[in-house]
Amino acid sequence: MRPMVATFAAAAFCLAASPSALAADAAPDGERAEKKICKRDLDTGSLVRGTKRCFTAAEWNRVAESQRTGATRMIDELSTRPGCAGAGC
Repeated sequence: MRPMVATFAAAAFCLAASPSALAADAAPDGERAEKKICKRDLDTGSLVRGTKRCFTAAEWNRVAESQRTGATRMIDELSTRPGCAGAGC
């Protein structure tokens, strides 16, 4: 029982002295770092293999806007190519 208590006490001490914990305590409420939101992108054709990406909410909004802009640009370029007369091109 004593080794387990000593291990728990050492872990609690290390956690309390970690830089992230100290930084969070030192920063005022309005200046704390935004919480990261993690999402998993599955590889095409796989239900298991994928990539985990973590960003703040503002960063996720920039990623979504960038993807929308790229998709819109691609559609515009495909629909305005020479010899294309309409939506069926």
